[in-house]
Parts: sequence; structure tokens; C-alpha cells
Amino acid sequence: MSLTVTQKLFLAVFLTLGAILLVVLLVMGWSLRHGFSDYITRLELSRFDGLAKNLADDYAAYKSWDHFKDDRAAWHRLVRNSLRPPPNPPPPLAGPGGGPGRPGFGPPADRLLIGRRLALVDGQGRFVAGAERALTSPSRRAILAGGVPAGWLVMARSPGTERAMDAVFLSDQRRNLMLVGLAAVLAALMASLGLARHFLRPVHKLAQMARQLRAGDLGQRAAVRRRDELGQLAADMNQLASSLETAESARRRWVADTAHELRTPLSVLQAELEALRDGVRHADAQTYPRLLGYAGQLTRLVQDLHDLARADAGALTHQSAPLDLAALLGDIVAGFEPRFAERCLGLSLDAPKSLPMLGDADRLRQLFTNLLENSRRYTDPGGQLLIRARRQWDDIVVQFDDSAPAPPQDSLPYLFDRFYRVEQSRSRAAGGAGLGLAIARAIVGAHNGQMSVAASSLGGLHVEIRLACDGKRS
Repeated sequence: MSLTVTQKLFLAVFLTLGAILLVVLLVMGWSLRHGFSDYITRLELSRFDGLAKNLADDYAAYKSWDHFKDDRAAWHRLVRNSLRPPPNPPPPLAGPGGGPGRPGFGPPADRLLIGRRLALVDGQGRFVAGAERALTSPSRRAILAGGVPAGWLVMARSPGTERAMDAVFLSDQRRNLMLVGLAAVLAALMASLGLARHFLRPVHKLAQMARQLRAGDLGQRAAVRRRDELGQLAADMNQLASSLETAESARRRWVADTAHELRTPLSVLQAELEALRDGVRHADAQTYPRLLGYAGQLTRLVQDLHDLARADAGALTHQSAPLDLAALLGDIVAGFEPRFAERCLGLSLDAPKSLPMLGDADRLRQLFTNLLENSRRYTDPGGQLLIRARRQWDDIVVQFDDSAPAPPQDSLPYLFDRFYRVEQSRSRAAGGAGLGLAIARAIVGAHNGQMSVAASSLGGLHVEIRLACDGKRS
């Protein structure tokens, strides 16, 4: 059975917290079991002020511990006398009719057998007297002589204390730890479930949005307001939906514009042929050039569409070879001068003698021809076109500036769109299908170049093309 992401996240958090809790309980149990007896022993040892004082006095008197090594009984006498509690005070005399009270007796000395668990070691840690088994105990108390430790009083653990007091204390602590552990498990369950729902709620929304996008509803957007990775994912999904919606709208507009551009010359051509067939119009010297003109318009439109399709697929033909861009521009401008003169337009080129670079001469010729043809069609008679070319660092910059009319400022971002025309001044009546700048940008992109448009200082359109001399751009 496959688990959902919610179940996997819940189990991961719960098992992790459970494992941590188990380790904590084991470590705490081990620490209590091994540390409590040492704690009790150190607590007992801290109460032996009298014994420590007597040992310090002995060391001050003898200047060493050798007397305990020579006389083992001296150690036992000192310990027994130091640990013996003072006798109880005698009870008061009996009341009337009573005899004299009996003197009281103190409790038996050293009932916990502490003397058998004590040992003395010198300042260097060497055994002096007492129970040797106490040497491994960490419970120690310094015997000071002149402020410097002259030895250490060491106490071994008490088996009786470990069995009685330890057992009760450890039992209580284990019970408390189990209660804390149970509360932690319940908290882990609630926290893991809450975290799973918190993190996966936007994921479910994004999944629902993806299903709606797949069904064709491109207007869907994810209403996820977060500042973490899921919020960034939602923003990316919304951006993707917007891009898909824009692309779909462009595709529909592209199909409609293409059909419209093809329909116009085809309708005219069909009407001309039907008129000739029905005898309404007779063929003369102007008929066939006119028909060939419509066929040529269709051919150019289809070729432009083909070039754009290849550019979109990244397969636009491009073969780089050494060339002189200045000579190429000069040749193109010389071919256009008569056509510009027919419309009373001035055409000038400002370029150095040589601009060597790597590029596709045929594609660059197509690029500059499109720009010159656009300017010739749309510039008012009496105007001019100024072309400048220069080298700038590792690039070659080519600028086209023509005179009025200028496209509106708000239309500049759309001039590279396919079939886009500025109807106010550059209408279909002037010719062209509105694909020239789109193809020009595709050619510049194939050369790893950059192309931009702006308002010209001459009153028309300014086009700037930047090409790398080596055909590459970092």
C-alpha cells in the first residue's frame, strides 16, 4: 500500500521524535542508576566535618601519614571516635514518688558501617589506611593542612543505600520519565499532524491548479501567501500560468493574423483569375505582372513565416564566415539609392572603410534589406535615412535613424511582434505583412546580438543593432 505525502511526513516526524525520546529515556535511566549512589556517598562524605578536622590535626602533629601506616589500629580508633555520636543528656529526676532517673545512652556507633567504607590517601593519591575498595570511588573530601590538600578522605558506595534509597528514588524517576515520555509522544503526534497539514495544504492547492491548467483553464492562479519555498513555488506556478496564457493568446492571434494575411492576396488573385475565366476582364500587358505581384507577395509571406518558424525552433540557417560589414552595408545602400530617390528620400551611410567580423553574409543582407525596405515604405517623402556603423570595443554597432513619421511611444515595445502595425502611420496600404522587424530580431538573435528601438532624433524611428565581432557574446 502506497503512502501519501501527508502520511510519510507524519510518520517521519513522529518516528524521529520517538527515537529521540527513547534515547533520552535510556540515557537518563543509565545516568540515574550510576550517578545517584555516588551522589548519596558524596552527600554523606560532606557531613564528616569532625573526622576531617581530626585528620587535619593529626597531620599537623605528625607532619605525615606514616603513623597510620605503622599502626593500623590508630586509623580505626580515630574513625570510631570521630563518628561516635555524643551521649544523650541524662533524664531529669523522677517526680514525686519516683526514683532517680537513669543516665541515658547514645545510639550505637556507626550503624551504617561508614568506617568500613572509608579510606585515606595522601596528597599524591597513594593509599594510606582504611578500606582499599574505596580507592575507585569518585566521592572524595580534601584534608587541608595550611590551606593545601595533604590527603583525601575517600568513601565507597553503600550497598544497603543502593538497594533501598536508590531503588525507591529510581523507581519514582522512571515513573516520572515515562509520564513525561507519554506526554511528549502525544505532543509529537499533534505536532507532526499539524506540520503535515501546514506544509501540504498549499501543495494540494498547487496540484489542483495544475489539473485545471492541464484541462485548459489557463486563467487559474494559486492564492498562496507564504514567504518560504512553497510560496516561491506558488509564485513560479502563477508565472507559468501567465506565460501559458500569454503564449496561448499569442498562438491564437498568430493563427488569425496568418490566415488574414494569406486571405487578402489569395482573394484578390482568385477574383482576378475568375474574371479572366468568365471573360469579364481580358488579359493585357498589365494583367500578368499584376498576378505575378500577388503571387510574389504570397511567396514572400510564406517564406517569412517559414523563417520565423525555423527561428522559433532554433533552426534558422546561420553559417558564420569572415566578412566586412562596412563593405556589405555599402553594397546594400548602393542598391537601394535609386528606390529611395523615387520617393524623394535621402539615404546616407556613415561607416569606416572596414569592419571585419564573423557572421552569415546572406542573413545579414536580409536583415539590413528589411530595415531599409521598412524605412523606404513608411518615411514621408522628402525625409531621409541615416545609417551609422562603428566599432565599439569587441562589438560592431549599427544604427538606423529615419525621419517622420514616428511610431507612438507606447507602441515601441510591440514593434517586434508578428503582424504588428502602427495603423496611424504605417498601415497595410504601404505594403508588408508586419513581419520585417520580427525576422530582423530573429536574425540578430541567431548572431548572438542585440537589437533595440527608440525614438529617433530625426523625428522617426531609431533602430540599434549590436553584433559581436567574433560572433560570440559572453
